Amino acid sequence: QADVDADLQLSIYAQSAAQLWNEPVCELVLLFLGEDGCVEACTTRNASQLKDAQTSIRHIVRRIDEKDFKAEPSVEKCRSCPYREFCPSRAL
Repeated sequence: QADVDADLQLSIYAQSAAQLWNEPVCELVLLFLGEDGCVEACTTRNASQLKDAQTSIRHIVRRIDEKDFKAEPSVEKCRSCPYREFCPSRAL
């Protein structure tokens, strides 16, 4: 649940949906589809969280514009990275 509550992509979806339909988003639902069926994870975003997401997005855009692609390893990020076995920058 903590990962879903902090997920930047869901914050982007919330902002996009609110802008598109001119309505605040009251709940976000992430569906995990697997062989055993579907698992639903629900979360919300408040104004402060959406503002933090905008700050993160601006930081990412600035790094892309500056062609700054150096790794920012963390246990959280590296845990799910498919390249962690080969990456010299990975967090242990």
